[in-house]
Amino acid sequence: AGKKYVVAGNIGYPFSDAVRQMESETTAIVETSSFQLETIEQFKPDIGVLLNVTPDHLDRHANFKEYLNTKLRLFKNQIKDDFATLNSEDEATESVLGSLNLQSKSVPFHTSQKLECGCFVETGRIKFQFEQKRFDVLAANEIALPGIHNLSNALAATAAALLARIPVEAVAATLKNFNGLEHRLEFVRELNGVKYVNDSKATNLESMRAGLNTFQQPLVVIAGGRAKEDNFRRIQKTISKRVKRMILIGEAADKISGDLQNGVPATKAATLKEALKEARMSAGEGEVVLLCPGCSSFDMFEDFEDRGRQFKKLVHKL
Repeated sequence: AGKKYVVAGNIGYPFSDAVRQMESETTAIVETSSFQLETIEQFKPDIGVLLNVTPDHLDRHANFKEYLNTKLRLFKNQIKDDFATLNSEDEATESVLGSLNLQSKSVPFHTSQKLECGCFVETGRIKFQFEQKRFDVLAANEIALPGIHNLSNALAATAAALLARIPVEAVAATLKNFNGLEHRLEFVRELNGVKYVNDSKATNLESMRAGLNTFQQPLVVIAGGRAKEDNFRRIQKTISKRVKRMILIGEAADKISGDLQNGVPATKAATLKEALKEARMSAGEGEVVLLCPGCSSFDMFEDFEDRGRQFKKLVHKL
């Protein structure tokens, strides 16, 4: 839309650095982690967006309820002129909405149900309704990013942008052309009819599930690392339905292999290079080799970005 902005927070660029380069009219788009929200005092977003809450970081938080409550601190200091954009399909968020005592205006989003207020899909089109605002944004199938989770993300972004008075034409054009960020279902290359995709940011089981459900083609999946969660059986059905073969790496390889007694062939590899070699031999024309770890990266790599870039480098050498 041509407006001044910074993107900062839990994506590698500290907000405390960004503020020094901002002007009064600059919009700050800030990703806040549960770790950061633990200690906020006056932090108050004008528009707070909660995409979803699924089990994560339970090595830090005592249980899922504590993790959820920490996430909900995003809205703690909001007032009546602020907005809370919430996923009305997210069971965890919906279960506590009644007790939240929100002071801000709630603007939900939903991928398959018409809402009286919020952002939703109706007859295949993304629409937005809030107070006197009514927008028909674009057809849902025009969004550049694939997958139902990205449709949900697009609705959240649309709601936030329109609440921030971004012109609807700019929102529609962006959704048509935005191809995603590095390490998030990032297409790397196609070789001999096989597509190679980097989803290194899939560091927990729900993001892994979303990644697997994005594709209709048979998948050869490289997974593993340092496990964040106890039981990989939670996504066993998705793996059985979507995955042709698993190549397992890192500390969690034995655990994943033990948990997933679902008939999907699984091979362990000592290195990412070895895993990619195995994956290439397993994948046929029209199939996808997908790095989708479901685990953190800290057993073998500096972080998920290092893991993803090493994967891409190896793929380009094939």
